[in-house]
Amino acid sequence: MLKWRNLVCRMMIVIVPSSLIAQGTGRALLHSDGGTWLNGDPAPETSAIFPDSLVQTQQGYSARIDAEGSSVQVRPETVVQFQGDELTLDHGRLQLDTAREMKVIIGCITVSPITSDRTQLRRMSMEKSK
Repeated sequence: MLKWRNLVCRMMIVIVPSSLIAQGTGRALLHSDGGTWLNGDPAPETSAIFPDSLVQTQQGYSARIDAEGSSVQVRPETVVQFQGDELTLDHGRLQLDTAREMKVIIGCITVSPITSDRTQLRRMSMEKSK
């Protein structure tokens, strides 16, 4: 039993520090009040998201994305793709509060803060073309 415990402890010493390195940027938490889809499936109340995650809110529902240093309010009827340090807004509306210079791509336009101070980008919207 002592040998087994030593083996497990040694493995944890090797694995845990490398997993902490992976916790850098590129991940966030999605908080929804229902009516939100994550990558084409109904999203739970709270879910981890990673780059290339697609968030869609339905009519009458909103969601919030909390990333390190940034918070995004995703308004109803919005489709946005999370890319770690940037968001790609397909259509809809969102509000971004960032202290780490998170960018928003809307079509061929990139909106980014000009300062590293906490910045609020309000009422960014993109209408879905018919």
